[in-house]
Amino acid sequence: MCLLAASVLAGGLLETARVRAQDESEDATTLEHPLVVVSVASVNRLLGDVQYMFQMIERPEIFEALEGLVGNFGGLKGVDRDKPFGVMLFLESGLSLRPEPVGYVPVSSVDDLVRTATIGPVTFREVDKNKGRYEIVAPDETLQIQIAHGYAFIGRSEATIDRELPDPAALTQQLATRYDFAVRADLKTIPETARTLFLDYLRAETETNLQQRDGEDDAQYQARRLSGLTYLEIAEGVLNDGEDLTFGLDASKDQQAMVLEWSVNATPDSKFAKILTDLGGKYSRFNAALTADIPLSLTSSVNYKTAAKQPDTFIVRVAESLDVIERVASRRLQERGIDASPVAGIVKSLKATNEKGVLDAFVQFMGEPPGAFVLIGGIQVAQGQSLAAGLSGLIANLPEKPAGLELSVDSHNGVSFHRFTPPEVDGGLERVFGQQLAAYFGVGPDALWFAVGGADAMPTLRESMNRVAEAAAAGPPPRTAKQAPFRLVLHLGRWIAMMGTDERQRDPGRRISEDAFAKGNDTLTMELRPTEHGLRFQIQLEEGFLRLVGLGIARRYDRRRL
Repeated sequence: MCLLAASVLAGGLLETARVRAQDESEDATTLEHPLVVVSVASVNRLLGDVQYMFQMIERPEIFEALEGLVGNFGGLKGVDRDKPFGVMLFLESGLSLRPEPVGYVPVSSVDDLVRTATIGPVTFREVDKNKGRYEIVAPDETLQIQIAHGYAFIGRSEATIDRELPDPAALTQQLATRYDFAVRADLKTIPETARTLFLDYLRAETETNLQQRDGEDDAQYQARRLSGLTYLEIAEGVLNDGEDLTFGLDASKDQQAMVLEWSVNATPDSKFAKILTDLGGKYSRFNAALTADIPLSLTSSVNYKTAAKQPDTFIVRVAESLDVIERVASRRLQERGIDASPVAGIVKSLKATNEKGVLDAFVQFMGEPPGAFVLIGGIQVAQGQSLAAGLSGLIANLPEKPAGLELSVDSHNGVSFHRFTPPEVDGGLERVFGQQLAAYFGVGPDALWFAVGGADAMPTLRESMNRVAEAAAAGPPPRTAKQAPFRLVLHLGRWIAMMGTDERQRDPGRRISEDAFAKGNDTLTMELRPTEHGLRFQIQLEEGFLRLVGLGIARRYDRRRL
């Protein structure tokens, strides 16, 4: 969601900049708060993380070569290597919204900085030393410098830096404390007139693009309309009620992991903030089925009831789409002479599930290489009896049943399971799931269950179903129980172990991956969580991924030296 919002914002700035005001001759008043801040925590922190990475892979000489490159630039003398540095983007007022970049570099000594800056084909020229004004004259352009707050601010023109510039150390304190590298967009700096102009443009474009196209049937059109209106709703929420968007990366020696985060914060008490913060909090009915330390686990328990209470929002549009799907599917079946009445039962269950405003599901890959994997999962549904009867009735009414499909081959806890056995199995699938590959699916009163694999598929699913049933019989979880609305945990080393030895010989990247994860620490965790006034998406990569990056760089370094 954060990436989508950032894309929408960037597109808006570009488009609005294109639609220039006719009277650009008026004097523009500069805004003193940057729209975007790019922050690097400090030179020393960055170098410390890089040094740690090459120490892990026992290649300290690569870091020493990097230090040599820094030495070629005078060792960055005059730069305070313990303070943040980066770039700010300011907006001019009016409708042009032309972003003006201003670099900021912490200064420990102006005289030393002058000597460092003059290395290479540039000249550092003093304009007004008392006012801290200098110029850097390069072959292609002249850059203006203002010394203030212990920083050198660098801009393309005098007007760019002739403003009350904020103190970067104070402005980036939160970012520099949390991240090695970060980008933050302050949405509140966008003028209201520009915000309104862009939203009007975006609504008009969406309305035009969502017209039904030639040759597009009703179901395809409704799906595209649902997607387009949802994106528009997110853009409106971000631009009307959004406060800031942030991306950050931290590769810390202390955490022994790499963390990437995207976050969006909304105005407290706004409708958008309420929607974002209410996405979590619903405790999944499948939690008891989850098993720790397996190759892959994905859980989703998204609560969109708050959004559902608003008129013409996601839940309403999903219901409209299901009505269209029912009409189209029924018409197509009738044209083929097939009884379409079971479709109504399927759609009835899907509508009832959608009206609850909760997407509760789980998927797990289970197994241990070199043995085969089993995929199991479940999705919470409402009025499951209607869904089960509709699916069974629809399959039974087909004049020719699909090859390999068998009805009611197994049952467990009152759920009847059907099986599909593919006539041919791809070699890659057979390597992952083993021989006798089959897919099982069945619907109970409140969940759709499925399993994919060989002989262990159904026994593994039965065990998970039993754990869920026992937890349900024990009573509801405590009201304080919370969980992430989306969470994925992947142990990459086990997937690499599924590849054949022949591929290992052909693929140098495979060998690097095996070396990187030889000591374990191969877990990738993705998590979406509400914050106090917004939402945060985080990817956490254990130390093995840092080793993977280091080994990849080392391989390129060695190849260039040959």
